[in-house]
Amino acid sequence: AHEQCMSDFIEAVFNPDVYVVVVDNTNSQHWEFRNYWELAMLCGYEVDIIHVKLDVKPIGYRDLKLLSMRNTHGVPFEVIKQMSERWQDIDGERIVQTELTSEDEDLLTEIKDEESKIMHLLPFFAMEENE
Repeated sequence: AHEQCMSDFIEAVFNPDVYVVVVDNTNSQHWEFRNYWELAMLCGYEVDIIHVKLDVKPIGYRDLKLLSMRNTHGVPFEVIKQMSERWQDIDGERIVQTELTSEDEDLLTEIKDEESKIMHLLPFFAMEENE
């Protein structure tokens, strides 16, 4: 996926009919977007980094679980958690807050139900170990 994204980007910045290029990729650390930035600048583009944030502070387990469920690329929860832990903010980035949608609220209910089932099972496993 990362290779395809870079390939599409290169094709776009060298196309004289393309005036706006959007890179929709994880880019959680500076090194991950440096090549995009440098090539865009060399090709005469003005670079604007937009960081879309879930309007929740601090980001917790449920928020990360929600992000893993709402992503369209099938990125697993553990990978999203790791990306969150290594995230680097960028000086001058434009932050856009996204609010929870009704679909998000449904997913959060699903997450809470899942947590409730897990919490009910924990005493059972704890009792089994003691016997």
